[in-house]
Amino acid sequence: MKSLITCVLVLAVTTDIVKGVCRPDYAYLRRAGGWLKVYSEPATFQEATDRCRNESGYLAFPHSEGLLKSMISLMNANQKYYIGSSMSFSPRFFLSSDGANFWKLNNMPIMNKNQSLDNRLCLSMNQDRLKVELCDTKLPYICFKTKNINEDTVCGTQDREYKLEPKTGSCYKLHKELRTWGDANSVCNFEGGYLAIANSPEEYGILQNMFPLDVDLKQRTWDKKWDPLFLGFRDWTEDGNWLSVHGECLAFDWEKDEPRSSKQYCGAMIRSGKLESIYCDAKSFFVCEKDPENKK
Repeated sequence: MKSLITCVLVLAVTTDIVKGVCRPDYAYLRRAGGWLKVYSEPATFQEATDRCRNESGYLAFPHSEGLLKSMISLMNANQKYYIGSSMSFSPRFFLSSDGANFWKLNNMPIMNKNQSLDNRLCLSMNQDRLKVELCDTKLPYICFKTKNINEDTVCGTQDREYKLEPKTGSCYKLHKELRTWGDANSVCNFEGGYLAIANSPEEYGILQNMFPLDVDLKQRTWDKKWDPLFLGFRDWTEDGNWLSVHGECLAFDWEKDEPRSSKQYCGAMIRSGKLESIYCDAKSFFVCEKDPENKK
């Protein structure tokens, strides 16, 4: 595989790039047969996979020589990137994001011998080699899509989980994977939005109605009564000055005896619709809010 990549690297050129055919931030490469976008901001393998799927694509994987050349042509020479292959589905085998068999582990050119054989192993690639990574390592990545999907959706995104709420003019999406407040905020930013902000009684009601009902109980880290949703506000200076992610002073509808002063500096809503202060490194569900005019 190393020799193949080295060979096609010599041939890699960018004359087949056509900007804006699919969307302004993707480039169409004819030899790849689709659209690609490089994300230079590092993410874990799961975060990268989720982001590409939210854009109706998948984490790029060199299925063909043409796609391999195209990926190489977009890479920074001194950087490695996640590719869509991991051991999540089959121990000792790397499978691509669509389930295709890739390489046996003992055929890989580089392996960190301290890494155990488990499903936390993913593949990265630079311009001349492959490398095995722990999947929670944060790396740049490339998204790939083959279909020219219309971007003119009501929420300005291909992520169909965002729904427009006419009462506020914003789009909202419930995330049922557990994240810390900081990671949740990053996910919303990746998606072109922000952690939801309750600016009015109507918006309080909208967010309260978004609590998940079909949650895997094995995920639950809180009592069912509480099950907080992270929202876009926190005590930024840790001195009782609670502001939104946009720096706004809000009319907070706190639960009784809240906010607490015991290092619980991040904001959430509980099922009663009241607001709660919780630890920022706790993991919880969260809601992203997005302006429909932000095309991403």
